[in-house]
Amino acid sequence: MPRRDTTSSKTLVPSEEIAVEYRALREDCVRILQTWLKALSIAGEDRKAWLQGQVTNDLRDFEAGSHLDACVLTPTGQVVSAISLWALEDRFIALVPEGRFDATVERLDRMLILEDVVLEGIAGHRIISVQGPNASRALSQATELPRLSAGPGSGAMEPCLFLRHDATGSGGWTVICPEHQFTTLEEALATTAVCSEATFDVARLEAGIPRNAFDYDENTLVMELGPAFVEANVSFTKGCYTGQEVVHRIYSRGHVNRTWMGLRCEGAVSRGDRIRAAAREDAGKVTSVGWSPESGFIAGALLRREAAVPGSAVTVVSESGPVQARVEHFPLRGR
Repeated sequence: MPRRDTTSSKTLVPSEEIAVEYRALREDCVRILQTWLKALSIAGEDRKAWLQGQVTNDLRDFEAGSHLDACVLTPTGQVVSAISLWALEDRFIALVPEGRFDATVERLDRMLILEDVVLEGIAGHRIISVQGPNASRALSQATELPRLSAGPGSGAMEPCLFLRHDATGSGGWTVICPEHQFTTLEEALATTAVCSEATFDVARLEAGIPRNAFDYDENTLVMELGPAFVEANVSFTKGCYTGQEVVHRIYSRGHVNRTWMGLRCEGAVSRGDRIRAAAREDAGKVTSVGWSPESGFIAGALLRREAAVPGSAVTVVSESGPVQARVEHFPLRGR
């Protein structure tokens, strides 16, 4: 069985550790080892035309150095995985949630017939993310960064791939680093603060970035992940791709029965807590939780359509009692 993604706590409460790490992330930069991601190489002469028919976003302008986000869907529109893609001169690189990696490769491989495309997991590497406004400056201590959004390092860091990647709303890079180079990279980043997974999760939740096994799973329709996510990950002007018919049917109808929304909460809540609303008793459930010095207690929730109204009030049924919350579209930070 694949490892499910987990965080350190089902319920996140204020702590000095999170406050310190959060300030470093928002004001300077931090580094975190992203053990919940795996890297996939997509090579071969037909890779672009073939992948255009497999993912939700438009690859027509996807050239070397480019980056985009997209989803791989089932034929019935459910999310196999949300992925980030970068184009190199000779291949594409995809970052895929570890818990959905095998299913993603299996789904893509099933659509290969005679195309010259090679799918291969990148083994023997670690994935480290450097996030924050000073991420580029910190990484420049180790290498000359690519001018565009993707490319190899220079000097001792040449075997590493440097991918521009905003995973928290404050900008940053993700580095795919061979095991034998990892110590060298860490030494170059020695003055960069280490970020815990809990703090990283707060930041990505503020930014409205859903996470596998928390905010979506194999039963989630891509259109249920909210307007900001859909705008960034789905093209409605490209050609056909697997799952497109369902996506366009929902788009034409104008709504789904549930939507991933943000909550500003008056107290701590937990993943899995039920939600009540005036419109209906079974309004949804909490999928992710966070606390930050800027946003206070926040959460992500899959809400039924009647309750997914920005500005409306809902009640989270927590173990310690009812907690009032206000519904908002993502992103939560800066509102």
